[in-house]
Amino acid sequence: MSGSKTPDQKLAALTASGTVNPHPEAVRDPAFVGSDFFDPRDLVQVKYEMLRRVRVEGGSIAEAADQFGFSRPTFYKAQAEFARAGLTGLLPGKRGPRGAHKLTAQVLQFIERVQAEEVGLDAPALAERINHHFGYAVHRRTVERALAREKKNAEAGADPPGPDAQTLAAHYEALRPAGGTPSTPAPRSHPSMRARALLMRRGMVAWMRSLADGAARAAIPRPARTAAALPAGVHQPVIDILATMVLASTRESPT
Repeated sequence: MSGSKTPDQKLAALTASGTVNPHPEAVRDPAFVGSDFFDPRDLVQVKYEMLRRVRVEGGSIAEAADQFGFSRPTFYKAQAEFARAGLTGLLPGKRGPRGAHKLTAQVLQFIERVQAEEVGLDAPALAERINHHFGYAVHRRTVERALAREKKNAEAGADPPGPDAQTLAAHYEALRPAGGTPSTPAPRSHPSMRARALLMRRGMVAWMRSLADGAARAAIPRPARTAAALPAGVHQPVIDILATMVLASTRESPT
């Protein structure tokens, strides 16, 4: 159709995941100016880079918040969420109380391990184990709801949790251009280049989901390759045929 614009796939992906920065024009950090990798529309990336400016580069909180278009209270909230759950903590959640906010991926993995070691533990016992291991209280009903969710996801064939918080951030750092400029590019077929292309094309959430998908596929045990078995009753005839061929070859060979 004449006059129609090409759809912005990245904006559509960010909108679908609820991670569109409502004020991209407020991001004035130099790394986001004219960059293909850093996108001021990607709320998760903008928040992470704001935190990184202070945590890694030693910038001031007030300056970082101003450069990335946020208030200092928003910075502190993002900082607390990142400390709790890493990059996934920066995803915008529903407003209001969240009963399962303490059940991070690490806690869910801990529950899975404890259940495997101590079969038959109920929700109150698991809540007690969590309190002892992580140092904070979780209500038994929160654990019950989390277990019910995990069971429902397993029955629906949902993927298991992806990389933990530290691994996820490390993956991003590996893709991130150092100092805002790309390092020596790898071949296009290299996994890191494909991951970077996905992040740039569809945003942080799509890239994070791809890592979770990869972890899920890696967790599926591959069946060992075995030689194809011959049907019952075929072994001896095959052996007889092979023996006949060998004898014939021997007789025909010159002496």
